[in-house]
Amino acid sequence: MRTDRRAALAAALSLLATTLTAATAVGTEPDGVVRTVTGEVQRLVVDTFDGSDVELDLVVAGDEVVRVGGAELHDVPAGAVAEVTFVDTGVEDAVTDPDGGVEALEVAVVEEPEAPAAIAEGAVAGAATTRTVHVGTGTFPGQSADGVTPAALAGDVTSQVAGYWSESTDGAVLLGLGTQRTFGTYAWNATTGCTGEQILAVLRWAGGQVGVTPGNGAHAMLYTPHLAACGFAGVAHVADGGIGWINGPSGSTPRWQVFAHELGHTLNLGHSQSRFACPTGADGSTGCQKGDYGDAYDVMGLQLGQAGLVGAAHLDGMGLTGSIRTATSSTRVTLLPVGGRTGTRSLKFTSGTAAYYVELRSKVGRDSDLGSRLGCPNGVRSCTAGSVVEPGVVVHRVDTQEPARDSYLLRADPGGGSAMEVGDRFTTADGVWTVTVDALSTQQATVSLTSAATEEPTAVGAVYRPVSPSRVLPATQVGPKGTVKVRIPGVPAGATAVALNVTATSVRQTSYVSTCAGGTSVSACSTTSALNPSAGVDTAAHTVVALGGAAGDEVVLYNNAGTLRLIADLQGFYVPDPAGVGGELVARTPSRALQRTFAPGEKVTLTLPDVPQGATAVALNVTSTRSSAVSFVSVCPNGQSATECRSTSVLNPTPGRDIANAAVVRLGGTEKNQVTVYNNRGTGVVNVDVTGWFVDSAVAPSTAGRYHPITPRRVLNRVPIGSERSLTTTVGVVPSSATAIAATLTAPASSTAVSYVSACAGGVSVSVCRTSSAFNPRPGVDTSNAAIVSLGGAGGRDVLLYNNRGTTPIILDVRGYYRPEG
Repeated sequence: MRTDRRAALAAALSLLATTLTAATAVGTEPDGVVRTVTGEVQRLVVDTFDGSDVELDLVVAGDEVVRVGGAELHDVPAGAVAEVTFVDTGVEDAVTDPDGGVEALEVAVVEEPEAPAAIAEGAVAGAATTRTVHVGTGTFPGQSADGVTPAALAGDVTSQVAGYWSESTDGAVLLGLGTQRTFGTYAWNATTGCTGEQILAVLRWAGGQVGVTPGNGAHAMLYTPHLAACGFAGVAHVADGGIGWINGPSGSTPRWQVFAHELGHTLNLGHSQSRFACPTGADGSTGCQKGDYGDAYDVMGLQLGQAGLVGAAHLDGMGLTGSIRTATSSTRVTLLPVGGRTGTRSLKFTSGTAAYYVELRSKVGRDSDLGSRLGCPNGVRSCTAGSVVEPGVVVHRVDTQEPARDSYLLRADPGGGSAMEVGDRFTTADGVWTVTVDALSTQQATVSLTSAATEEPTAVGAVYRPVSPSRVLPATQVGPKGTVKVRIPGVPAGATAVALNVTATSVRQTSYVSTCAGGTSVSACSTTSALNPSAGVDTAAHTVVALGGAAGDEVVLYNNAGTLRLIADLQGFYVPDPAGVGGELVARTPSRALQRTFAPGEKVTLTLPDVPQGATAVALNVTSTRSSAVSFVSVCPNGQSATECRSTSVLNPTPGRDIANAAVVRLGGTEKNQVTVYNNRGTGVVNVDVTGWFVDSAVAPSTAGRYHPITPRRVLNRVPIGSERSLTTTVGVVPSSATAIAATLTAPASSTAVSYVSACAGGVSVSVCRTSSAFNPRPGVDTSNAAIVSLGGAGGRDVLLYNNRGTTPIILDVRGYYRPEG
């Protein structure tokens, strides 16, 4: 959205106030005319008969109405004055077409709307001014009245609608009956379809007779017999006051509920939707499928039965927070039922850019029919028979804090439903928050909210001190559920973690290997994995492991199944040093530095481009493909003897498999910009991608990060990514100041195709990210690799993952993070 307006234009438009200028043509394109229009932004919600909801973003310039497609106007509040440059094709889309509207080339906000003052934050019963609701009936040419009278609509207000909204808002929204009238016959010549401009004209026609305009805090409701040209049950302004239109009877839904629903839009509310079949479990992220009107707990969704009171997700958007407790850290809360209308009824917390609301819906008050009420949890369009709406603890999510936002009911129950019972847990996709139902009755629920977010560190972060690779664990047999303790020689004083390359060989059974600090219990260590060996295949993985044990020089390796031999090679240490004697990470978008076919026994000196001043080591991802024989690949600082170099390894090529591993290698050569790559046997292609540099602290940029190890945390657990698809996830287990993570990426044997997965900072384009690879999944084999991945995106903690072929379930374990020390 462009906000840097030219001064002359801003001055001219400020004189207009709410007066709107006519559209003018400014150029042409082959597929239409490029025009600019300046007018008031109005928003309509169309509730269609087929069960879909369509939001219309309109720019109203005098008598001209332009519907803007896509999301270009979504963030512009109703009532604002906006200048929109668009391509006019001359085609008017039906309002029920969700993809309708012109293509906006540029949007600029000229004037912000006045903030609504009708509902005060934290309002209590009796504190609100009564809002007037005018009602009336009308017809179109050729129609006869169908028996619904203004008096019947007035009865809806006084007997049902006013009570519903007063109860839902603890008296903050008080509705009083205004004018009752017959609006007359509107001369509309539409016979097939109807446009946003036509609908807006009908709403203005009705509103003009009772003095209601969108945003003026008053309400009008028009009822007409069903007009077949328009395929919707109702339509309304989304604003602080406005006009709604009920387009004839709505089947089994009582008219008062349709009335209350459309009036809710004129209270600036969106819909109560659902999300299901989520790639990140039950989290409700935008990759889920959306169920239109799939939340049957309140009137802004759809229900066959009573309409429960509006939930906290909508109340919060209205500024009504009296029944909501907001948590920013772990807590335990007793919730009273929404239908009871007293006490604390919702727990709110935020994770990333989303807000979550936890509520108790029990058979109390307007929810007394739960257990027999029916709804459509997957959306109305796919609903052939209603599903029973159960009582219990429910979780809603909203993705924006703007008014008029939709809320989404989540499948928080581990069994696939929405209502949680005692012992059930719900965890956000980033792993930061877990909700547990501790106790539950009709009268109350006790829920625990546990935060796993890492606090901003107070300890000094660790710098990296690379060493020439050396073997610290020769091939050692480890049985099923067995461990081996490794003492690391030459540990610098104060070192907190060690960089190792761990190899599994002589593998008899598919397994996984965990690496943990010395002294870690087996039960704790075995919850994450560092490498995933398969029977008969040598498998290697780079891993950064916290040091432990009595002397602070031990790590533990755990093998889950079968018998195998483990090898460990030392690559460097992480040392907290206030003086900064060592390297700090300068993370970067991965880029390819080498793609070469190697002969047996061949050694290649690789001169790395763009090495920053003061670099001491390089973070690499090394991949082998098209291997003709079982081999090993060594990567060492240039200048280390060939004998020493090939006594260690970073990769174990195998015919028929693409294999990847990470490595952090000390730089060598006279210019400190070279590494040596050695292939032991057979021929094969070796690719080397640079993922970052470790730069001496004395010359490192201010954005360079020091390492902070954490207890390994699982952020993604078997989240599927389709062919040529990407997934962005927020890593909430690290502080906001983190710039990169040390992670392990794993794909289980259920991957459907040979593929590669790329890992980049959030915000990096997919076209750039996919030019490098992090690891190489294949069907029937668990594959994994360590990676140093930059963080980015709007919140600064996002990671982008791209999968090239098939469907690949992704596991992401975070072992530590890098952050600037300030």
